[in-house]
Amino acid sequence: MLLINIIIILYEWSKASLATLFWAVVFLLFSVPHIIHAYGDDYSERTIFQVTLFAVIFMCCYLAVRFLYFSSGRRGEGSIDSNLLIHEDRRFVDFIFAVYFVCFLIIAFCFYRGGGSIMTAMAYVSYGTGMIEKIASITLVALSGIGCISFLRKEYLRFLICVAIYGFYFLTNQIRYNLIGFFAPFMIFFLFNTSRRKRTVGITLGVLFVVFVYFAQQLRWAGGMSNALNSGFGVLMENTINYMKSGNGEFGLIKAFYYFVEHDNAFDGFGRGLGFIRLALIILPASLVPFKPRDFAIDMYREWFRVDNPAGTMHPTIFGDAYANFGFWGCLTGAFYGLIMIFADEHMNSCSCESVKVLKISLISTMMIILARGAVYNSIFNCILGLALVFVLERVFLLRNPYENDACKRCENRV
Repeated sequence: MLLINIIIILYEWSKASLATLFWAVVFLLFSVPHIIHAYGDDYSERTIFQVTLFAVIFMCCYLAVRFLYFSSGRRGEGSIDSNLLIHEDRRFVDFIFAVYFVCFLIIAFCFYRGGGSIMTAMAYVSYGTGMIEKIASITLVALSGIGCISFLRKEYLRFLICVAIYGFYFLTNQIRYNLIGFFAPFMIFFLFNTSRRKRTVGITLGVLFVVFVYFAQQLRWAGGMSNALNSGFGVLMENTINYMKSGNGEFGLIKAFYYFVEHDNAFDGFGRGLGFIRLALIILPASLVPFKPRDFAIDMYREWFRVDNPAGTMHPTIFGDAYANFGFWGCLTGAFYGLIMIFADEHMNSCSCESVKVLKISLISTMMIILARGAVYNSIFNCILGLALVFVLERVFLLRNPYENDACKRCENRV
């Protein structure tokens, strides 16, 4: 199983597909912990065997679809050409940065008007969010790739401004995964480079990002920046390493999968594909469609923690989500996720504008990483929403510059 996972990573990497990130996260959150548990005595041999067989069939179904796709000569085209970025007309980049900066001003204004403070922002204090602030936040995250664009275009002042904005945004919203969109394009740029040295840098950035995600969690648990500063960086870092070693947090998501297998999926609402029914109705608001199931992650949280909390969600890795939805037959959904990756690859292939491409890489990479955790609906919904926003902004710009912008010639996008 571990070998198949590695083969998929290398295969996707060789095709410059963003699916590389998906399987790299699966490797970290599922394959490595599963091997460790397989040689331990925490779970029965039956559970370990069923989970292993499920994952192997899932990956084989996925590979079958991907082989068929790549056999036609297609590639992922996830690589970023910095030379193209540098020589692109800067007006589109200026436009995107202006929108990005205005969104930041709206968020900062609402935050401070609501009594927020950087020093206490991470203490789980709710300052309230209005519709305008929500739209600004969604747009800011959708345009996260502007940081990488600025860096690769060697506009370092603008890049530093982007870093400062995202630092502020992280400190005020407490959501670690919003940072993925900012960091992911940098990892992709180095990973899909022809230089071995740059590929090593990309792998290093990936490892550092994993550590940072855990470190950010410790910052949040500290109860605010003031408390974090009092504790000291050394203490927080030590807590981070110890927590990673304990196998909890992201590395502990697989335990819920084991729990579902041990109980033969015998839980209310499990095995009926509710998560996929909700996914099929993704474009329809639940307020207008009363039969749209609630987020299945809430049901998984209920059974794992034995508390029915509508605000709580559980993501037991992509394999655990498939099993909870369909039982053992869920292993066949590997083919479905192969199709999802084809959609992502084709979306990257359809764009000739490098700046828009980086923005899409940011969004699709975020989807890949969160999807691997098992947050299927949220990852796909947020990606579609972000791609739609980028599409609208691109069209607005082209309406104002119908003939002048050679750098952003009508990418044949399919949102």
